[in-house]
Amino acid sequence: MILRGLGMSARTGSAVPARRAANAHYCVKRDTAWSGCRVHLTETCDSDRPEVAVHVATTITPVRDGEQTERIHDDLAEARLAPAEHIVDAAYVTPARIARAHRVHGLTLLGPVVPDHSHQAKSGGGFDKSAFAVAWDHERAVCPQGAASREWRPLRISDHDYIQVKFAKADGLACPVRPQCTTATDRPRALALLPTR
Repeated sequence: MILRGLGMSARTGSAVPARRAANAHYCVKRDTAWSGCRVHLTETCDSDRPEVAVHVATTITPVRDGEQTERIHDDLAEARLAPAEHIVDAAYVTPARIARAHRVHGLTLLGPVVPDHSHQAKSGGGFDKSAFAVAWDHERAVCPQGAASREWRPLRISDHDYIQVKFAKADGLACPVRPQCTTATDRPRALALLPTR
């Protein structure tokens, strides 16, 4: 079975005005603003079968979509509806969630991973994260000029786990292609990588 996850907002109707609903919150997501809750629908999407909703989760609007991924998978497994593949949008996908879905439930979580928003990636002329060779087992990264990282440690940013990789200051300051790597004038390049497990 293949499932598709759909996140959507539920606006309060005239029967329960938002100002009186105890769990209704005001929320803005991109170009949409509403008072109400969020609804997370999971439906079948096998090509040879009808689409059927198999799971519904509601949350208050401040709860981020991605915080529901594990709950949805656990609920589906408990109901014996865990799919082989679960197709979702970017809000529900991180490398850690992909790994957990496979490890805990044996399912493949599919969806776009949030792109690299660094200035190096946006400019198209710099060294973005993909330009660095990462040896996960050795906890080391090598820059495009061949310098090896000197530090590898856990990092937490906005409730997300990362691996922070730092390079030696001397290597960074002496690098002939430094402007393609960092805009910092007195610090070496650092990377924040999403853990693979």
